This record gives sequence, structure tokens and C-alpha cells, in this order.
Amino acid sequence: MSWAWPLHWLRKMAQYPDNGDTWLGAPITLIADDDPPKPLYKGCPFSAFLLFADSSFKRSDGNMVQLYRMIPLFASERAYELKHGLKKFMQAMDKHEVPRIVDMNRKPFA
Repeated sequence: MSWAWPLHWLRKMAQYPDNGDTWLGAPITLIADDDPPKPLYKGCPFSAFLLFADSSFKRSDGNMVQLYRMIPLFASERAYELKHGLKKFMQAMDKHEVPRIVDMNRKPFA
């Protein structure tokens, strides 16, 4: 179902540290499912995600919880980051006012 792909990817990202024997510690990470990346679902214009630390809070037991935001990216945007680096990529996102939500109608900035 084309409307369920965001939930599928939220679950996949939640399992990413366990499945990949890794952790989400960087403030910003770009994640693609394959190389070269495939669409996130059939007919979807996006093929990767920007995952960034959005906010955090301390639980009552003293442990910190980091909340992440996931923004779907076009293949051309991922390629832009690979070519120009994360700093220029983030500047371009800001310059082009890429929404921090899933917008199926947005145009790629690169």
C-alpha cells in the first residue's frame, strides 16, 4: 500500500541499530536501502532518508532519549551530499526551504 511506506520506514529505522549492529549517534545521517538506492516503495520519488537529531529529553530514570526526524530524499539530493559534503548539503536544504515533513509534491533541490 502506497500510503503505508512511512510507517514501514519508521519501523525499519527503529530496528536499524540492532539489525546493523550499530547505533544512531551522529547528529545527521543519510540512509539509503541499497547502492545505488532504490525507491522507498514502488512509484515513490524518494530513495533515501536524512535522519537528524531533532530534540532530546531526560527520562525519570536519568537516561537521555534522542528523538530523530526523518526526511525523505531524492536520489539527486543524496548524490549532491556525496559530491559536496554534508555542510553544503544542509545549506542547500535550508536555502531551498526543504520542508521538514513528508511532502510528496515537493521538487528536488538538486
